[in-house]
Formats: sequence, C-alpha cells, structure tokens
Amino acid sequence: MRVLLVVNLLLLLIGIGYAFRITEFLEQFVDSGHRNSERQSTDVSDQIVPVFAIAFFASLVNSLLFMNSATTTTAEEEWHWCYLDPSCGAASWPDNVPACAGMKQSPIDIVTTGVTQLSETTPLSFTKYDEVRVMVLENTVEHNDDRSKLDRDVTDNELKNNGHTAQLDVNVLGDGIGRLSGGPLSGEYQVLQLHFHWGKDDTRGSEHTYDGREYPIELHVVHVRSDLANDVATALATTHGLAVTGFMFEVDTVDNAALKPLTDALKNIVNSDDKIPFVNSGFRLDSLLDGVAPISGATTPYSTYSGSLTTPTCNEVVHWINFLTPLKISSAQLADFRTLMDGKGKNVYDNYRPPQPLNGRTVTHYMA
Repeated sequence: MRVLLVVNLLLLLIGIGYAFRITEFLEQFVDSGHRNSERQSTDVSDQIVPVFAIAFFASLVNSLLFMNSATTTTAEEEWHWCYLDPSCGAASWPDNVPACAGMKQSPIDIVTTGVTQLSETTPLSFTKYDEVRVMVLENTVEHNDDRSKLDRDVTDNELKNNGHTAQLDVNVLGDGIGRLSGGPLSGEYQVLQLHFHWGKDDTRGSEHTYDGREYPIELHVVHVRSDLANDVATALATTHGLAVTGFMFEVDTVDNAALKPLTDALKNIVNSDDKIPFVNSGFRLDSLLDGVAPISGATTPYSTYSGSLTTPTCNEVVHWINFLTPLKISSAQLADFRTLMDGKGKNVYDNYRPPQPLNGRTVTHYMA
C-alpha cells in the first residue's frame, strides 16, 4: 500500500511537469503577435494543470478505494478451515467462526468407566436400512462448504474426490427408509450422508475418544429430523435438528468385507475432483453396521449427548449417539483412505478435530 502511494505521488510530479510542457507546445498555435498572447499562455497553463491534477487525484482515490475493497474481499475469501495448517487448523476455528467457541462443541472424550447405564424405554430403531442406497462417494469438504447443501443434492450418481474426506450421499427411495428413532430421540430422523475421519497411522484418527483412547478411523452417519428433511437450513438452526450416529473401527487382521466395495473404489478417486459412478458398487450400509447397530438384532451399548457439527460452522444442533462396540477394519483398508489427495497434491490424513470441553454437559449411557 505504501509503495503504491509513493508511486502515485511520483507520477503526479511527473504529470505536472509534462502538463507545463504541453502548455509550451500549445503556445505555438497561439498568435505570437497578439497583444494578449502572454495572457493566453497563462490561461492555458491555468486550465491544463488543474484539470490534470483533478483527474489524477480522482484516479488515485478510486484506486485506493478499489484496493481497500479488494484487500477486504481477498482476506475474507482466503481463510478456509482445515486440519493440519496452523493458520486454518482446529485451534484457529474459534477465531474465525465464533460458533466454534460455543459451550456445546463436539467431539468429546466419552468416559465409559464407572458410569451408570440406563435401560431404554423405547428401543433404538434403524428402520429399513437394508433399503438405503448410496448414490455418491466423494472426497469432499465434510458436510459441504454450503451448509444448506447438507441435504441430498445428488443428481449424477458418481464417486467423487475433491480433497477433504470420504463422504457418501444417500438416496432415499421411499417413506420410512433409513429412519432413526427410539432410544434417547424424541422423534424420527432421516439418513442424509455418511463420512469418515482417519489418522496418518493406525494409532489415531477418531474424533471422539473413549476413556482417552483414540481409534484409527471414525464413521459418522448424519440424519436430519424428518419434519425438516426438506428444510435443512432450518434444521441447522434447531436444537437437535440433526442426529449423528458415530462408529469406531479397530484394526483386524482381515479385511472388512462390508467395507471392501468402498475401500476398493478409493483408488479410482485419488486425485482431488476425481469422480466415478458408484450407484451399483454393491456397498450396503446395513451390512456394515449390523452387529453393532440394531439392524437385524438388538443394539449394543451406546452413549448420547448434545453437541455440534465437528467442522465449521460448528452448529450446536446435533444429538450424538456413539456406539461403544467398535467395527472392524484391516490395516490395508486404512491405508486405502490415506491414498486420497487434497487440492494441493498432499495425502489426506489426520482430518479430525480434537475433543472439546464437556462444559457440564451430561453424557448418558444405555446398556444393550
């Protein structure tokens, strides 16, 4: 900015100098024998110099105003949340998004030892998850940059990569399919999408921790309250407008067959913005969750609490349900997630937010 001002002032001085040269040139066309020639010469100088100065200063003011506007716009557009860069990582989120400094933030450390487990009044229910079909698999900004697009904005049935997390968007084929209800919930919720958080190695990667223990990868299945399914913007401003079921994975010696269609497909979307058709992949959400969630049998122990989205804009509208029995995944399948690349050509990993303060919230535990 200072350099530009100096340059503009130099141009002003040079311009004034040339303005006087212009008057000398114009004087050649004035009648030298006329008795008023001296006055005319003075008039020419008096007219040209002020006009030049006014035009220059108008241009200078316009340039400064434009620079200020452009600088402000650029500064606003430059910041975007991330995980690994300190300038945009999780520690910086509250400075740029005030909601991320709220009192009901997620994830948290869930203490499971020495707690009282309650019995369900109404069993937790996953209705018709066998009919849920995943339309799109993508490497994307979690929940999308535009929060209004948390709803199923799916038209192309493709597997995509645009550089942040492996996310699967769900196609609902009819009423009652993919409904979550019962347990601690006061109403019904409709499945929207699912996504993963993973670490650089097999020792870390989950967002929530259990008694301080980290898991290598965590799955979130996002649901919207059924009466707000067509108005997700309102759901994002409504207490418990969303319900998210969280599942941990622990390392096994063999591949998880239910997860294999997904992990096998990741090699086709390594680069940011890659995409392939995925509707006929054979991936089944019910097969992946069965045995832990109540798909074909009883539920396993879980905890529940009021929290937030785990990425900006950190809306405190989530009813969290975290299953305490982990699913299985092999080291080779975990490595498949780490092959995804972001928009800067770097591997995607450690895409998780650390646990946030509980701030007096109650975490309720339910037994099987």
